[in-house]
Amino acid sequence: MENYLADRPVEAGPPDALYHLRKWVVRNRLLAAAAALVLLGFATSVVGFVRANQNAREAANEAHKAAQALQLIDEMFLASGSPAAPQIRPLLDAFTHDLTQQIERQPELAITLLETVGRAYQRLGAFEEAERHLSRAYALAEARHGTRSETAAAVEASVGWLHRDRGDYQAARAAVAHALHFQTEHLGAGHEARLRSLAYLIDIERQTGNASAADKLAAEWRATLESAQTKGRLSPSQVLSIRLAARSPHTSTPLKKLETAKRTLEQARAEEVEPSRMLQLWHAQVDAAISAGHTAEAEMAAREALQLAQSLHDDPVPTLLARAKLAEADAARGQLRSAEKELARVLEELTSLLGREQPATMRVALSLSSVRLNRELKSGASLARSVERYHREQLGTENELTLRSRMTLAGFLRLEGRHPEALSYCQSVLATMRTLFGVEDSRALEAERSLLSCYTGAKRFLDGRSFATETINRHRSVLGASHRWSLNCERRLGDLVMQEGRWSEAEEVYRRVLKEQDPISTDESGSLLIRSRMAKICELKRRYSEEAEFLRGVFDGDPAESLPPIVAASVHLRLGRWHRRAFERDEA
Repeated sequence: MENYLADRPVEAGPPDALYHLRKWVVRNRLLAAAAALVLLGFATSVVGFVRANQNAREAANEAHKAAQALQLIDEMFLASGSPAAPQIRPLLDAFTHDLTQQIERQPELAITLLETVGRAYQRLGAFEEAERHLSRAYALAEARHGTRSETAAAVEASVGWLHRDRGDYQAARAAVAHALHFQTEHLGAGHEARLRSLAYLIDIERQTGNASAADKLAAEWRATLESAQTKGRLSPSQVLSIRLAARSPHTSTPLKKLETAKRTLEQARAEEVEPSRMLQLWHAQVDAAISAGHTAEAEMAAREALQLAQSLHDDPVPTLLARAKLAEADAARGQLRSAEKELARVLEELTSLLGREQPATMRVALSLSSVRLNRELKSGASLARSVERYHREQLGTENELTLRSRMTLAGFLRLEGRHPEALSYCQSVLATMRTLFGVEDSRALEAERSLLSCYTGAKRFLDGRSFATETINRHRSVLGASHRWSLNCERRLGDLVMQEGRWSEAEEVYRRVLKEQDPISTDESGSLLIRSRMAKICELKRRYSEEAEFLRGVFDGDPAESLPPIVAASVHLRLGRWHRRAFERDEA
């Protein structure tokens, strides 16, 4: 067991050479990346020698074997570190420096080489280099085999997925659809390459707002994948590879998405996939648990991810990203102040390692700006603006990260008193979220909650009440009446009617929320915030004994940790006024 946890060979069965190799790769990830590049060059030389000294059929067989070896090398390279590992880029650059003459000598092998290198650059976020190598691979495949060939179709699908990552959805759809058409006609519906391309196309259709087309394709994708697996045409590892190749090929409600994340993670653990992929799956489960309101599960998954990342000693970036995920889980549980401090530390360290305008750095910056928004800190507005601008310029206006950034920025506009702008931003984000992901998706539900706060800030009470009723009913239908996010919507409705001056109605809403709270899924900050609101209502209605009860409820928690500083200060001020009144009564 100790050997297994340390990624060393275990003694429970006869270990073969490949088993030892995989374990060595896990323990020596950076060295494995260098070895992978050396093996790439070696494989190229071997095939060149074979082609020069054997007949065409033997050379073709050897080229096919070399291509299989290159696929394994590609997986080793991508598993050897985090996508943003700064140590790997120089190794890749050094290898590609002399790649041109290899292409001239062995054009057949060069197609696989160029595609492998292109995917590696894409994984590192170097999109220009990735496009250059993938485009050369496709041009070479087209010249040797024509556009209607299995090789050209596979490379074209990779080119389309690169366009998707860059936010060029029109080019992405054209490339992937063209590749998929050939694969469907010549390879069969259940072929691994065809299913991977179909998953790409589903995600692209989601991103471009074609929800009905995406749903239809997703149903076909699931049915075909299950059929191919049942008939034994695909191994479990191939099925897992297809599922991991693209982002989620279909959307679902938050609770279903969490269940899917759990199943995928369990399957990956059974398959003993590479640590880098396992880390991604743990992070996906953290996100899914937070979206579903299961904060305890989010914290547990984040700690598992951190433990796994810390075992990868030669690269600090995975550990930093895992620390950021744990901070996000803490923020979801209401530990806002400590989460903000940890995210700020992680952002500073990532910036020093990778630079500011890098995908990993900007994701952490987005998380930090979201926590600062929840703490109502206007100082976070400048960070939110830079994050939104980066994602908009790099990924396009309809990318999920861009939409989340705009939603966060809208919150800061609301704090700054720019309510019409904030309302317009949130309405635009919600419309796009619904189009891309569906009305019951967790991202669309989150946008609804943000828009409800904007209605309150803009004092659009009539529209806000109507929208709040619609939002609450949808949350109850998707998540249940006592779910954390359903009660969060009701709390926001209470804020709206309280801002309107309807204290009795607000009190009724707050009491209902406190009564229905589920201790498993409720966050600390939401509970304390409601009690602080109730204390204010009791003070306004001169019910001072009840006010004291609610104030004690607030201070039973940790208001400085879980409440925005301005709200925590108002609670302290209200407590001071209560003590002054009590002193005056005692004096009388």
